[in-house]
This record gives sequence, C-alpha cells and structure tokens, in this order.
Amino acid sequence: MPPRSEPSHPFLAGGLAGVLEICLTYPLEFVKNSLQLQPGRYTGPVDAARVLTARHGASVVYRGLPSWLLFAFPRSSIRYTSFGFFSGALEHGGAFAGVKEDTIRQLARDGVAGILAGAIEAVTCLAPCQNLSIKITHDANLPVGERSFSPRFFPAAGQIFMRNGVRGMLAGVGPTLFKNCLNQSIRFPGFFFFSRAYCENEGVAREHIGMLPLLACGSLAGAASAIVSHPVDVVKAQMMGLHAGRYRNSVHCARSVFRESGPFAFFVGLGPRLTRVCMEVGLLFSLFEYINRFLDHNV
Repeated sequence: MPPRSEPSHPFLAGGLAGVLEICLTYPLEFVKNSLQLQPGRYTGPVDAARVLTARHGASVVYRGLPSWLLFAFPRSSIRYTSFGFFSGALEHGGAFAGVKEDTIRQLARDGVAGILAGAIEAVTCLAPCQNLSIKITHDANLPVGERSFSPRFFPAAGQIFMRNGVRGMLAGVGPTLFKNCLNQSIRFPGFFFFSRAYCENEGVAREHIGMLPLLACGSLAGAASAIVSHPVDVVKAQMMGLHAGRYRNSVHCARSVFRESGPFAFFVGLGPRLTRVCMEVGLLFSLFEYINRFLDHNV
C-alpha cells in the first residue's frame, strides 16, 4: 500500500476550510445547543427552530456564530497542522517508524495522531470558543427580561469574560478535551480509510478523487464520531451553560443528567448534531483537499 502524501499547505488550507464550513453549518449547532440546554421544552429540532425563529426572528440561529468564526481559522489550522506533524513524526521517528504499512497500522497511526491533534485544538481554541457560543445561545433562549448579555457579540463576549474570567472560559475543558480527542481519533483514520477504499475500488489516484466522494468519505467518518461521542457532548453543554454552577465536576453533571432525565437524555440533540457533523466533517475534509490542490497550483 503506497504511503499517504502529506498536504503542502495544512495551516492555510485548514483555516480557510474551517471558516467556510462553519458559515454553512452553524444553525444546526445553535438548534442542537438549544435542545440540550432546555430539554423537554421543544418536541424536536424542527420545533426548536420554528419556535425560536418565530419568537426572535430568523437571525437568532446565528447567535453565537461570531465566537465560532473568531476561532474557526486557528482551530482548523491547528488541527490539520498538528495532525500532519504528529502523523509524520510517528511514521518516521516514533512507534511506527520503519514498520511496514498495512491497514491496521495506518488506522492506529492516524488514530494516535488524531488524539494528539484533538487535545491541542480543544485546549487552545475549542473550549473558549464553545463557552462563548453556549453561554450566548443559552442567554438567547431566555425570555427577554431574563437575559444578562448584550444581543451584540463583542459586548456580550466582554460581559461573559468579565463575569467568568479565564478559568470560566475553560469551563468544561475536561469533557471538551475527551470528546475532541475521541472525535479526531475516529475522523482522521475513518476519512483516510474510506478514501483509500474508494481509490482502490475505483482505480483512481488520491489527487483525482472528486468532491462528492471526498464529501461522502468525510461524512461517514463524522457520523461514526458523532454517535460515539454524543453523551460527552451533552455533559459538555451542561458544564458550559449558564447553570454550570450546579455541578461539582463532569462526573457529577453526568450523574445529575441521568438522575433527572434518564439515559435517553444523553442523546438529546443527536439528530441535528448528526446532520451537522456529517456536513461539517465532509465539508472540512473535501474543502481541505480542494484548497490544497488549488494552492499547489497557485502558490
């Protein structure tokens, strides 16, 4: 099996892919967070979107988007650059150096590199980004008279930071770290496994795979990661919400969710998240590949 060629522009291509992707998929993230933060209030994602847009206008589903845009470029840049670095280090100088490539070893190497890249991304970008987004989303779901923050992003971000401080902006970093490491340990090896299988089945070179097959490979990897990690996502949302003070830690939060709402509460919001993650991961990997190809011919 030939070695996988590494992208030439992981930082720039990753950042641009991240910005484009989040602009397309953020409304699904908003609906998912709304379902998780107020379980039982809505009958489902369609009902949540209908009620929220009727009450607050169509633009409400983009509340909190600036926090994601603020971190979208560095987040994806760090993810893809870190993955490339760790994957190369493991292949040439680590536990996998000199080992003949086969499917199991490739999956293991990509999984380990995904875990390490996911850890760096989670601490530097994902935790502060999601704290802003979730707190703004939670506030937007409250009646107008009970809201604490400005409807404008930057004033609201300042108010949230002043109230919570640096430590508060890292609230829920434990489940965020665990979830992102889990996600990336599935998404990277999953995408490369499906894309290799497609190449072998269709007899095409990696650089000639079309946009739709790349999108499908990324979506399959994203779906697997979303289903596995969703219970952690539910705990993370509660730990980052405006009522996070109720919980001593992530374990106490998980126990409280189970005691108050039962086991199915850990899969609240899975529908919109599954839809969004399939779109997110499919778009990220396919855009990343195509932007790299473009840059290779124009830089």
